[in-house]
Amino acid sequence: MTGQDEKIFISALREGVELVQLIVFMKLKENISSRYPDAGRNYVSMLAGAVVNRLFGSEHPEERFAGFARENSEAIDKELGIMAEELEDLRIPVTDALRMHFFCNRHEGTGSEEDEIRILEQARDTGMLIKDRSVPWPRGFMELVYRVGRAYGLLRPQETGTD
Repeated sequence: MTGQDEKIFISALREGVELVQLIVFMKLKENISSRYPDAGRNYVSMLAGAVVNRLFGSEHPEERFAGFARENSEAIDKELGIMAEELEDLRIPVTDALRMHFFCNRHEGTGSEEDEIRILEQARDTGMLIKDRSVPWPRGFMELVYRVGRAYGLLRPQETGTD
């Protein structure tokens, strides 16, 4: 595989991870809205985004998002604590996305092993990481992402043309 091929490969895997994150974000927004009916859309979106970021060990670089995460740490922890029960159907995609996320980081030399272990342990402790699930092969991960993306209406089935 050439350097360019590797970049395309890693980029495709990262897009798969991002699609899973988007689906989790969408589901969290629905759930948070129902629990906090008086909260504004902005708060709901910010909280859902902060929960996804915490789950995947990401910090938003903009201060308004980072500040929101600091100020709402308890609410983020609360949402993480109930996430596995409310998003049971997303545990497999999240487990695989977390593992692919760290595979990509390792391949690119970003992130530390300590941080990865901490994030995986946090996901395990919240119930979102299925510890006994085997690590996915990239092709299997992408097939899962396509199935889940289609199920949530974010991807269309690929059409085959007969020219």
